[in-house]
Amino acid sequence: QLVGIGALCLACKHEEVMIPNMADFVYICDKAYPLEALMSMEIEMLNTLDLHLNLPTAHDYLLPLLRTFGAVPAEPDGEEPAPLAAWCECLTLVGLARLEVAVRAPAQLARCVATLAGLLSRGVINEIVQADGSRASGRLGGKLRQRCCFLEGAEDWDCLAELVDTLQGAVVDDREILTKCNPKFVDLKKLPEILDEYADSTR
Repeated sequence: QLVGIGALCLACKHEEVMIPNMADFVYICDKAYPLEALMSMEIEMLNTLDLHLNLPTAHDYLLPLLRTFGAVPAEPDGEEPAPLAAWCECLTLVGLARLEVAVRAPAQLARCVATLAGLLSRGVINEIVQADGSRASGRLGGKLRQRCCFLEGAEDWDCLAELVDTLQGAVVDDREILTKCNPKFVDLKKLPEILDEYADSTR
C-alpha cells in the first residue's frame, strides 16, 4: 500500500497542475503510515528509477524524422502538420496494437514509420542511413534503402516487415482498428488518389 500511494504521489507531482497535499495521501491510507514514511518511500522510488520518470515514446522519436522532409513544422507555432503526419500517427497506433511490434524499442518503430512516410511523401529523402551506419544522399530509382531509409540494421528491417504485415492485416481482416485510429483511413481509394493527397508538391 505504501509503494502504491508513493507512486500515486509522484505521478501527481509529475503530471498534475494542482498537486494534492501529501497529508491527503496519508489520509487515503487511513493514516496507516506517517508522513515521513511516505516521503522516504518517494525518495527510495526516485533513487531506484534513477530519476527517469518520463520515457520517450515512438511519437517523440518520430517527429524529428518527419521534420527532415517537411511533414511537420519545425516549430509548433500554430502551423498545421501535413496530412502525412496524421497517417504516420495512425500507422504507429496500428503497429502498437500487435505484440510483435509493440515490444520493439520506440525509436525502432519510429524509424520504420518514418521510412514508409518518406516513400509515400516524396519517394526519396535528402539523407539516408546505409547498411554500415554511414549516411549518404537519397536517390530516385534505386532500391528502398537507397531512396528513403532511416533503418539502422537487421532488427529494424525485421520490425518494418512486421509493421507492414500488421498494416496489411488491419486493412484486410481487421478494419475496426483503423476506424478507431482514424475513421477517414478506412475509405478505400485508388493509389494515385492517395499519392495526390499525401505526396509532397516537390515529388
